[in-house]
Amino acid sequence: MQATEITRESLMQALTSFRHGIGRPLPMLSFALDYAFWGGNPLGYKISGLAVHLVNALLVFVLLQRILSLLPGAVVERDRIMAGLIAAAWATHPLQVSTVLYVVQRMETLSLLFVLLALLFYLAGRTRQAEGRRGWPLLAICPPLVALGLACKETAALFPVYALALELTILRFRAHAPGRLAHGESPLLRGSAWESSLLRRSCPGSSTNRFTQSEVIPRSNGY
Repeated sequence: MQATEITRESLMQALTSFRHGIGRPLPMLSFALDYAFWGGNPLGYKISGLAVHLVNALLVFVLLQRILSLLPGAVVERDRIMAGLIAAAWATHPLQVSTVLYVVQRMETLSLLFVLLALLFYLAGRTRQAEGRRGWPLLAICPPLVALGLACKETAALFPVYALALELTILRFRAHAPGRLAHGESPLLRGSAWESSLLRRSCPGSSTNRFTQSEVIPRSNGY
């Protein structure tokens, strides 16, 4: 898409220029804006692609830090370092070279940007629900973000799979009515503590077992 100047007509033409499938208007609009600013210079397109990739790397860092903070035994400084290392490894992996420098792959990176934003809002909303607070206003933001992702590339349709993975591994489908939990109590960590307690009870020979035999089997009193 070549837009020599930014006008309403040229922007609308860019939005409707991709006529396959459901269309990919947002990447085509970004290409039109690149051409308006950079002309045929490929460096400008690569700079724009790199900028999107850097934003995605920042979102990956924030998402990982949030996920790690919900795990048992979370330590803020350690989790921040770990999230930074993983995000840096993801951002600099050789597989990302073609995605960043191959101009047309901006469709993929823009789609990922909106999916990552949707996952952040989903995690925040579900965490609030698990803590007994209102989470639906944050969850309501997810569908529009996914729709924007689909306007970039159809891979955004995988968002429900990612959300399900969060539920199965961390959130565990927990939710409480507002005001049902004590102030500051985390049902995510409470659930993990309950699971740890159950594990200790099921291992009588463990040194961490809280229950002695006398607590489990009543005294015979000579019978």
